[in-house]
Amino acid sequence: MIHKTFFNMIFFCYFISLMKRALFCGGVVATGYLGYLYYKNKKLRNIAAELSMRKPLNWVPPDRSTILKSLKSQTYDLLIIGGGSAGAGCVLDAATRGLKVALVEANDFASGSSSKSTNLLHGGIRYLEQAVNNLALLELEFVAEGLSERQTVINMAPYLCKPLETIIPVYNKLRIPYIWFGMKIYHYLSGNKSLGKPKYISKNKVKEYFPNIDGERLKGAVSYVDGIFNDARMNVMVILTSIFYGADCINYMPVIRLIKEENKVVGGICKDKLTGEEISIKAKGVISTVGPFTDSIMQMDKPGCENRMQVSSGAHLVFAKEWGPRTQGFVQPKTKDGRVLFFIPWQNHLVVGTTDTPCKPVFNIKPTMEDTDNIFYEVKKFLKSSSKISKKDIKSIWSGIRPLVKDPHVKNTKKLLRRHLIEVTPNNMLLLTGGKWTIFRRMAEETINKAVETFSLTPQRPCITKYIKLLGSDIPKNEIIQHLRSTTNHSDEYIDYLYNQYGDRAYLFSDKNQTQLSQYHPFAEEEIEYAISNEMAVKPIDAISRRMRFAHLDVFEAYKTTDKVIDIFSKKKNWNISERKNEKKDLLEALKNEGLDIIMKFRK
Repeated sequence: MIHKTFFNMIFFCYFISLMKRALFCGGVVATGYLGYLYYKNKKLRNIAAELSMRKPLNWVPPDRSTILKSLKSQTYDLLIIGGGSAGAGCVLDAATRGLKVALVEANDFASGSSSKSTNLLHGGIRYLEQAVNNLALLELEFVAEGLSERQTVINMAPYLCKPLETIIPVYNKLRIPYIWFGMKIYHYLSGNKSLGKPKYISKNKVKEYFPNIDGERLKGAVSYVDGIFNDARMNVMVILTSIFYGADCINYMPVIRLIKEENKVVGGICKDKLTGEEISIKAKGVISTVGPFTDSIMQMDKPGCENRMQVSSGAHLVFAKEWGPRTQGFVQPKTKDGRVLFFIPWQNHLVVGTTDTPCKPVFNIKPTMEDTDNIFYEVKKFLKSSSKISKKDIKSIWSGIRPLVKDPHVKNTKKLLRRHLIEVTPNNMLLLTGGKWTIFRRMAEETINKAVETFSLTPQRPCITKYIKLLGSDIPKNEIIQHLRSTTNHSDEYIDYLYNQYGDRAYLFSDKNQTQLSQYHPFAEEEIEYAISNEMAVKPIDAISRRMRFAHLDVFEAYKTTDKVIDIFSKKKNWNISERKNEKKDLLEALKNEGLDIIMKFRK
């Protein structure tokens, strides 16, 4: 099998080399096309520069009542249903084209799978392996698509995204050239957007990078460079940037019925979860971007229609950073069930995942003991026996649902590609589903292109999201760090935290002494107030899980601060005793989605 795969790799390298030579030898045609692309991109860059302006530090999104008033009174070009990564990408694309666009989200922005990813910006080494093993150009194209978008996403919000050297340990010397060839293909597919070349790494260097790794059978390693980001904050910043450019976006506003005229969907009837009020939102076109819940929206459009989704859940465990690699990501290339397992240094912690378990599309998916046991088994196997890691060391556990589109020829969800589907339904609603975070911008561009055609819209400008900077990205990092060092008494570590969370919005924390929520983490009470006033946090879990990532990283410690969190929300929102009680109950229930129940069992 390894000989066949090795031959396939050589074939792919040769194929890519031929393609490069063909492009070079194309002479005038190739040069002319590249020149066209250069001037086209330069034009788009100039349009984006004209539209983009430094977003004032005192800018805040409109309050909920203002947004509601607008939703009730206007007819939009587009209504987007769903506020995860796909919906956020679409609303940003539409708003920056000058279209009048609204977005409604049933819960909080990014409250589903968009805040529960492995936080990688990547082409997908698992799909690369499938492509090589099966000589499958479709998989190769999918990998290349992700790699071409990776750098673009990093450029949109450099404070939330960065390159990450990732290391694949090798336990058989014969596999070193095989893996190196594979990562060389990965590098070639990146073209001029490569983040770094693959390298061979010695056994001793691997153990230096990851002191806890079991190095007994280790023969060496191969490294490659991918991207890492903060998924939930990225999602929220895309939404806020869209609002800055004129979109109306609101959370906790589920669509309960579609509005149809002459067998065409022209809006939605929504129910405000905070007040129970029902409102009608009218639009020339409606786009569904609800991911795993696509089939439920499709049933509203055409009852009895065939389901399109075949979803699965992916669980992750969070540990203290000391258990993991120093600064690099690590990959266990094959678990006992044939999956790839990532060990990622993220937000000053170690995240390990993921699983692939067929499931039903439920919103509040809770991690299971089975998934926890499966991942922990692999963690123990990967670490040296003297590390003495136990389940008491797990800080959080969470699962996200992959929005996989059905393939009648594939029964195993592990083999389903994360490709996206754009489709016009029988009642003229536009459907976007599938895909993954890395290509969210490209999926949105294709979807809005289709929307312009389908609904006969007239945008003021073409798609420019490739060159749009998200909120927080206007001021260079060095300038922000220098300012905070000269104007505050914050430690360098805390300044780095503020920059990595808020970018240039960190300036807003420069004149305050922060009150920490927990002695073990940098999260501050003032950040909760900021999340409410500046980042559209409606409920306590919005702030401590998706704006601050506290509960996502250490759910038990977050649990111990629930009274403080409720106090801050209560003061900001003028809750009465009954509202406080209900909100605390909701918060404690939501913490179960971050593994609180399981972790409390481990700590008894």
